[in-house]
This record gives sequence, C-alpha cells and structure tokens, in this order.
Amino acid sequence: FDGLVVRLLAGLPGACRSLGDDAAAAMIERLASVQAALAQCDHPARTQGWPSMLATINDRGDVHGLVQGRATRLLHDLGAWPHDRVERRLSRALSSGTAPPVGAAFVEGFLAGSGTLLVHDAGLLDVIDRWLSGLAHESFISTAPLLRRTFGAFDASERRQLGELVAHQPFSVGLGFGAELHDGRVADVMRTVRLLLGAPV
Repeated sequence: FDGLVVRLLAGLPGACRSLGDDAAAAMIERLASVQAALAQCDHPARTQGWPSMLATINDRGDVHGLVQGRATRLLHDLGAWPHDRVERRLSRALSSGTAPPVGAAFVEGFLAGSGTLLVHDAGLLDVIDRWLSGLAHESFISTAPLLRRTFGAFDASERRQLGELVAHQPFSVGLGFGAELHDGRVADVMRTVRLLLGAPV
C-alpha cells in the first residue's frame, strides 16, 4: 500500500493535466476516493504528501476547473487550508480574469453535489453570489446551464435553504441600471433563479 501511495503522488500531477470534461469528471471521483482510502488507515501521506499534491494541482494552469475545484474542497475538508485561504482561492477562480465557464466548472468541482457547505458558510456563498451578480448578460446566459447542473444535484432541502439565504441578502442595483426595477424583468430573473434551484416555476 505504501508503494501504491508513493507512485500515486508521483504520477498525479501528470495524470491531471489537459483533461477533457468527461475525463475531469472521472478524475474528481478518483481524488475523493483516494482521500477516503488514506483516511481509512490514517496513512501519514494524508497529512503530508497528499495535501501538498492537492495544492500543486490547484496552482497549475493546465488543470481542468472541475479538478481544481475538487482539490480545493478536499483541502478544505482535510483542514489543510484555513477558511480564508479557501475563500481567496474561490475568489481567484471567480475573478473577472477567468472565463465564466471555467469559473462554473470550479464551482461544480468545489461543491461536488452537496450544498451543505454553502448553507453553513456565508462567506463562500457571498463570493459566489457576487461573482454571479457581476456577470455580463452573455456570460450569464452561457454559465447558467452549468450552474443549473451543479445546484440541481443538491438535496431539495439544501436548495430551499440556499434560496432562503439568498432571498434575505441585501439587494443593490448596479451602476448604470437606474434606481427603478422593471416588474417584467424581475419576473424573468426570478424564473431563472427558480430554474437554477430546481424550484417550481
């Protein structure tokens, strides 16, 4: 088993390079399985080599957003990265310099079918909310289906809790959009939000 772990840590950076969408989706499940296996036997790599390797994957520019998002989540779950570092990494992945589909892939990998983290972490929820609110119209249209897949995988109770949290956040109208809200456009927005959360339209 020790030999397998050594070979795994040596080969992982190369195995995570230049993956397509399907291969990246398979890789994030493998990463989670490795972390679970190391935890079963309390292997020393779990607190040493493994977190270091996840951080390396996180910093590479040729790694799929899904894989980087999952690596960040695993570092968070291990307690290897403090909360502020996780939040900074998420903010960087969702910055204006990152293509929206790449940011959406990172979010999907990070949340990994469970919205519990967002329900209990207002800081991370706020980072995602501010990124989504700041997307240009075309970027939002191209990103919404990707996010729908992510949020649609959440449990119904998690989606309901997230909807309640977002509904109670202060709303500010962006510069250049005027002080009045157009009822028809608000209705369109609410329809989109309901679709994202999987709520009845």
